[in-house]
Amino acid sequence: MARVWLPFYNVKKNSPCSLVAALCFARFDLGLGYKNYHKPLIAFHLEKAGFRAFETTPFSDTLSTGVALFALAETNYDLRLITPDCLDFMQNNYLSGAFLSGDGDETRDLEYTFYGLLALGSLVKEKGKRQK
Repeated sequence: MARVWLPFYNVKKNSPCSLVAALCFARFDLGLGYKNYHKPLIAFHLEKAGFRAFETTPFSDTLSTGVALFALAETNYDLRLITPDCLDFMQNNYLSGAFLSGDGDETRDLEYTFYGLLALGSLVKEKGKRQK
């Protein structure tokens, strides 16, 4: 069913980063065109930080950074230019064994720890492991 629906779905203005990342990865996984999703996904990246939920959001967050990096890494996007920014962002949002949300809340959370580990794992993913 996704193979029928996805070719007709277009990213709408003000779509969240997580939706664009999911669409990019789903199209890749189904063997559909996906590379035109890289540019809109990279637009969520903030210089000297990670990825933000919406293009108008002034700060990055761990969830958006994790899912964006996962989608980009899995679709073989070259992450070298954004890796230093994202690593700094993740390091700044690590506290006492857990990752923080990234919005200033210092609550250590299992969900954000998952997204933090997803982000870090995506940054160290061995190039060329997954081909479509």
